[in-house]
Amino acid sequence: MSSDLNENNAEKLLKAILELNALIIIGLSVLEKNVRQTMTEVFEVAWGPKWLNHVLGQQDISLFKAEAFLINKRHSSQFVLTEKGFVEGASLGFWVELLNRETYKQLKGIPIHAFKYRPPTIKRSNLYQSFKEVKDFRNQLVHNRIQIGSSKRQTVRFIGMLQKAGKDTRTLISYVNPDALKLLPEDVDIKIAALEKLL
Repeated sequence: MSSDLNENNAEKLLKAILELNALIIIGLSVLEKNVRQTMTEVFEVAWGPKWLNHVLGQQDISLFKAEAFLINKRHSSQFVLTEKGFVEGASLGFWVELLNRETYKQLKGIPIHAFKYRPPTIKRSNLYQSFKEVKDFRNQLVHNRIQIGSSKRQTVRFIGMLQKAGKDTRTLISYVNPDALKLLPEDVDIKIAALEKLL
């Protein structure tokens, strides 16, 4: 811990940061669960219950093929990939990349229907940018790639990143399933304010 941070607050600061990280992870889990569910419903409306055969066979979409390969690789040779298995095994990155320009065109704009509560001004590019940033931040957080507490400036920057990720996550959830917002912890802003007081 750098000398520009109050040494007496070092332990409290670390505890507050870890608690806040956990709350953000909860929000991201709620987002991912709801995107999986709603996107699956959109696929079924577009291509029926056997939609996986459609995107892997008839449409031959590379994003789906690459994800199917990774899922199959994690299982034995007897494993048969079904729609349910694909949805459960697909990474958060897969759901994000459904909104990239190339795949979105191949899917004829179908993925945006999962975000049916978004304002009309919110376009594919807005969703993709926000969703990708949230996913990238989640990966940094989970894999401890963000240095925290080495300086006051760095910690302040990290708090800003947490605030933005939390806000973007809530916004994306509201576009997919507003009812799911009640599953989120209510004390994120309170904990952020308490954390800032320790600096």
